[in-house]
Amino acid sequence: MSKITPMLKQYMGIKSQYPDAILFFRMGDFYEMFFEDARTASRILGITLTSRGTYNGEKVPMCGIPHHASRSYVARLVASGWKVAICEQVEEPGSGKGVVKREVIRLVTPGSIVDEGDLDEKSNLYMAALCGGDERYGLAHVDLSTGEFRVTEICSHGELIDELRRINPAELLVPDDGGLSEREELSGYRIEILPGEGFERSGAERLLKEQLGVRSLAGFGCQDMPEGIRAAGALVY
Repeated sequence: MSKITPMLKQYMGIKSQYPDAILFFRMGDFYEMFFEDARTASRILGITLTSRGTYNGEKVPMCGIPHHASRSYVARLVASGWKVAICEQVEEPGSGKGVVKREVIRLVTPGSIVDEGDLDEKSNLYMAALCGGDERYGLAHVDLSTGEFRVTEICSHGELIDELRRINPAELLVPDDGGLSEREELSGYRIEILPGEGFERSGAERLLKEQLGVRSLAGFGCQDMPEGIRAAGALVY
C-alpha cells in the first residue's frame, strides 16, 4: 500500500465531512479536485483530467481550475445539481509546521446561490417549497437571481406538475411526513426534506411577518392561503 501524503490525508479528512459535495480544495492559485470529484468535475466542466501521486497502488485522478475563475465553474456544477464545498487555506504557507491549514468556508447548493456573481445573468434560479395533499397544494418559490417571491395554492395535481415544470426549481423543500418526498413524479427534482415544524402554519405566519416587517399578510394577497403560507414559511425557516 502506498504511503499517503500529508496533503492527501488532509484532503480525505475534509472530504469525509462533505461526502455528497464536490470539494474545491485550495492549493495556491488553484482549486484542485481529486478522486471521483475530479472525474465528475472534469466531465461536467470539460476540463482536463490528470493525476497526482498514488493511493492504494493506483494513480489519484485530479483536475483543477484557477481560483479567480471559480464562480462560473461553481455555477455550472450547481446547475447540474451538485453541491460544492469551498475549502480555503486559512494560514499562510510556511507560517507553521507541516501541511497548510485548510477549512471549508462555504457550502454552495442549488438553492443557496445568492451572490450575483454566481449566476448567469440571463437565467432564473428558483428555490421552491411544496406542501399539502391531493385536494390542495401550497407552493412558494423565490427567484434567487432577482429576489422575486411568489406564493400560490393549486387545487389540481396536473396544474401542480405543470407549474413545477415551468419554474423547474433547483431545490424543492418538502415536509418530512413522506407523502411528497416519495412521489414518483417529483423524483426528477432535488428534494430537500425539512422537519414538519418548518411547515407549521402559525410559525410560518410569524416568520413571514417578521421577514416582511408587517403585522398582517392581508396586503400580500395570501391571507386566505393556509397551504401557501405553510410553503412560504418553509422558505424562510
